[in-house]
Amino acid sequence: MPLQIQSPRTEEFIRCRDLVFDHNFLQHGIGSLSEKVQHAILKNYYCPNPSCQEINLGRFVADIADQNGVIEIQTKGFGQMRKKLFFFLEHYPVRIVYPVVLVKWVVWIDPQTGEIISRRKSPKKTAAYDLFRELYSILDLLWQEKFSLTLPLLESEEYRLLDGYDKNPKKGSSRSQMVPSSILGEVALNSPSDLLQFLPDNLPLEFCSSDIRSLCRLNSRQTSYFLLVLRKLGLIEQVGIKNRFYLYRVKEQILP
Repeated sequence: MPLQIQSPRTEEFIRCRDLVFDHNFLQHGIGSLSEKVQHAILKNYYCPNPSCQEINLGRFVADIADQNGVIEIQTKGFGQMRKKLFFFLEHYPVRIVYPVVLVKWVVWIDPQTGEIISRRKSPKKTAAYDLFRELYSILDLLWQEKFSLTLPLLESEEYRLLDGYDKNPKKGSSRSQMVPSSILGEVALNSPSDLLQFLPDNLPLEFCSSDIRSLCRLNSRQTSYFLLVLRKLGLIEQVGIKNRFYLYRVKEQILP
């Protein structure tokens, strides 16, 4: 099934974006902001009340905490927040916001002047599937009743400094900021079965890893984590072997 994409609050997102930085921030240094731009924008988008941001709960700090529970904005490293997540789930409903850059523009800038040298669209279109590597690192905490995920789908600019080595300044260069320019939609994942949205429509009833890899255009690592998570959560089952590949199918009790 295709991703069930909800309409975003576009104007609110732009307002939050403008609160974090002005359009001339490059002139003052791309790294001059104390907090990552993407994280700051999303924190304001999901909670416009600053008194509910950066809240001490026990020995941990929640990005957002209000009467609805805890929201953590996390782009990667789910495994590093295991202790925090375990504590929060014992006491509060928890939602992880995992931003997915659907459209990425790579912007190269001069590290001395801040001048934009070039801007090109990245061909990568499988960023949403990186989620499964993160979920694998917290599998034992999934899927609790109080746990949910939200994926804001973004168009973003990745600013990279031309500070590399050798004759090619792009080689070994550093990424300075990922700056969202717009929000294209949101995907809510409230139960394990919602992850089946990531399976392609034209997938055979019985399929193997090569089917997933080719139809979704994933690399081997993305494919492995995707299938591992679906199996561990009981969404798919192994039904045989074909040409030395394991065959899977969606469990019948999961099918709509």
